[in-house]
Amino acid sequence: MNQVLTGEEAIEARGAWTHASVSANAARFHYVTQGEGPLLLLLHGFSQYWWTWREYLGNFASQGYRVVALDIRGYGNSDHTPRGYDPYTLSHDIAGVIGSLGEREATIIGHDVGGLLGFTTAAFHPAKVNGLVALSAPHPLRLRQAWRGRAQRKANDYVFRYQAPIFPERLLHKERGMFAETFLRDRSFDGSWVTPEIGEHFRAAFDTPHTPHCALEFYRWQVRSLLRPDGRRYNEDLTQKPVTAPVLHLRGEHDKTILESTFNGSDEYVQGPYAKRVIPFSGFFPHEEEPLQVAEVISQWLAAGRTWDDRAPVTSS
Repeated sequence: MNQVLTGEEAIEARGAWTHASVSANAARFHYVTQGEGPLLLLLHGFSQYWWTWREYLGNFASQGYRVVALDIRGYGNSDHTPRGYDPYTLSHDIAGVIGSLGEREATIIGHDVGGLLGFTTAAFHPAKVNGLVALSAPHPLRLRQAWRGRAQRKANDYVFRYQAPIFPERLLHKERGMFAETFLRDRSFDGSWVTPEIGEHFRAAFDTPHTPHCALEFYRWQVRSLLRPDGRRYNEDLTQKPVTAPVLHLRGEHDKTILESTFNGSDEYVQGPYAKRVIPFSGFFPHEEEPLQVAEVISQWLAAGRTWDDRAPVTSS
């Protein structure tokens, strides 16, 4: 019989890593860390928490990095504040955490929401980001543009379905957070990686008080701001502030949540070296579905000095 976890047991999961917390941008953030060296800051996506990077902490630490997997605002044991889920505040969170960890800069590795925040942080706080790996996350402007079309809106049906207040939170808490487990399985290429143990961890962590509400608030801002002045300002700021850090862009071959047409074109907003790689046999969660492949690609990119650039001209020998 599968063990039933409390939210605290899931969030405080034990391993070779160390749990800690840090203050930044008027909030408290929980993280786990392993290793010493240049900082790799790992950011999770919707319905997950730091534990999604459990396979990567020791791997990257053994390569000479200080690896930090963060619970972003509103998730895990980080503060669940009543507001602050707009990308301006959240990118200030990330930049502040880097400084509070005693580091001048970091390489950000982010999935889904974590990848969108990685792009935003790299644009608004360029001195803090020396590289970005974005998984299953187009540049935010590409996503906002794609939502004008029916196909990407349909692929992101959950984003639009949960715009109403209160009732969606009740649905996400139903059956001890079963939504989190179902979401992971249904949007993967092969959901068999979501074992009962793994599903229990994500269900327990997501079912903690206020977490579904805080998670939805990010998407509520994203949609409602499309027609508001703050959303237009966000678009203008991102347009005027291209990413100057090197970017490695990863997409699951069978991802039906972020369409290939939405993913493509993100390089238009990147001035630094840009490389895109497709991870076979994976969907929206390539880092969970094919962890060895993803870790290897990232390791090669890091070892190459983050210099991969698909746009570099090919010279004849």
